[in-house]
Amino acid sequence: MPKGSKSKKGIDNTSSDATSNSSDSISFNKRKSASIKHQLTALNKTLSSHRLDELDEAELSVHMEYVESIHDNFDHVHSILEEADPRELDGVGRAEFFDVYLEVKAKLSRQLNSHRKTNVRHSSTARHFALEESPATLFSSQRKSRLPELKIPKFSGAYIDWPNFFAMFSSVIDKDLELSKVEKLQHLRASLQGAALETICSLEPVEENYDKAIALLKNRFDNKLLIFQAHIRAIIELKSVDKGSANRLRELCDNFNSHLRALNTMATPEQISDGLLIHLVTRKFDQKTQEKWEEDLPMQTLPTLNSMTSFLEKRCRIM
Repeated sequence: MPKGSKSKKGIDNTSSDATSNSSDSISFNKRKSASIKHQLTALNKTLSSHRLDELDEAELSVHMEYVESIHDNFDHVHSILEEADPRELDGVGRAEFFDVYLEVKAKLSRQLNSHRKTNVRHSSTARHFALEESPATLFSSQRKSRLPELKIPKFSGAYIDWPNFFAMFSSVIDKDLELSKVEKLQHLRASLQGAALETICSLEPVEENYDKAIALLKNRFDNKLLIFQAHIRAIIELKSVDKGSANRLRELCDNFNSHLRALNTMATPEQISDGLLIHLVTRKFDQKTQEKWEEDLPMQTLPTLNSMTSFLEKRCRIM
């Protein structure tokens, strides 16, 4: 057989092996991702009200750590899967997992908060009978009653952060039936900073102002158009990778996938494509044309490429 023919066969075999390995890797990560999701779903089913009442503080804390490890494991595996098979970005795997994750975490958090309140009441009552205990014993007892706090991410007013912040706050605080509205308002204030805090800072900490605070924040930040545009702008402004840095390349990949996943939850691929083109073209507008374009945009509806081209045609005729 001629040498050239042998070389071509070797190349074909190598290409075939690479394709097979890639397909096997995608298949494996799909099964692994499904398995991790199944673990969390199974745990959620076991956490009935009766089962939660049986768990003490230490067991609840361990369950919380276990849930976090499942979340981290899923995020790692699914990111690899999305990188190998971009079609997964259009799927609902992440969204379905995140719904179960929030439900499980909210159950555990509410139970931990319930234990904390009970411990505070018992601690206050028992303090009258603890005078004969040594300071070291009393300090140790108080320290053991402390529970790990579930930290809600701070929201400073960036539209891009609003959906994740409010989803977490709603699951952990807003739906907690044991908290009064005054307590919920205090938790809300503690979770805000910057422009977001300024939006509700004039409201006094009274019960009727909690619903007003939520309405004010939603009216200002729950804006589909601005959230969508923020993700589009973030993708356009991703930093370039210099000198072939593996860490910077991974950072670029993770940031891009993060914004793309967020866009996929709120828009179709066609709307995302239109959004990218609209952003690129509108950046070329003069200031008055830009203001006129944004003036009539509906806040909860995404503009289309056709609407922008029609606007440009009309603007040209008027000018």
